[in-house]
Amino acid sequence: MVTLILFKPWTDIWPAEGISEFSSFATITVLAMLILSAGISQTGIVQIVGRKISAFAGESLNSQLLATIGVTGPT
Repeated sequence: MVTLILFKPWTDIWPAEGISEFSSFATITVLAMLILSAGISQTGIVQIVGRKISAFAGESLNSQLLATIGVTGPT
């Protein structure tokens, strides 16, 4: 978006036009989810939970699927 605005003479996109999409709730929600998931991923919580699920479920794919659904479903 910034590149398109900076090259306005060639793209004909004004700053108000480029920023207008950020007034959409859907865009803001997706951006917030990306920021949240990056933060959670960097804390290492995802890896810890993954190891716990793997240890609990064992080698069975059905058990692994059920454990994953059980952990992520309620959230």
